[in-house]
Amino acid sequence: MSKIPTIAAIGILASGLASGLAFAQKATDNSLEGVSMGDVTVSATRTKATATTVGWPQTPVKQITLSYSVNTAKYDLTTTSGAAELEKVVNATAVEVCKEIARQYPDTAPDDGGCARTAAAKAMNRVRELTATANLKARNK
Repeated sequence: MSKIPTIAAIGILASGLASGLAFAQKATDNSLEGVSMGDVTVSATRTKATATTVGWPQTPVKQITLSYSVNTAKYDLTTTSGAAELEKVVNATAVEVCKEIARQYPDTAPDDGGCARTAAAKAMNRVRELTATANLKARNK
């Protein structure tokens, strides 16, 4: 079985599990209940040099990307604690997605720490966007 479909299957499975767990819990802010805020996608990319003596460049690079989705339905993003909890989950998810790539593709770069920092930083843009949207909606009610 090819590695890429395996990674895609794992990503889809993890996304489904995360979504199922989040939907099983009730939203904490009744004023925003039923308002779909969306998910935060945590994507990590690592590279692996593959040796070859044919073609240019002599050491081609293979990029491996894996994404996990974090459902935001259970977080009250209008509170500092709710936003902080989502950030904590996004950071933990970034670590997990990078570890999974490293498990399937040893000798990839950057290391787990660098990979997780980059993945979390990209995902935090979406967290900030969702937090700002939730606060704007709460003020306009």
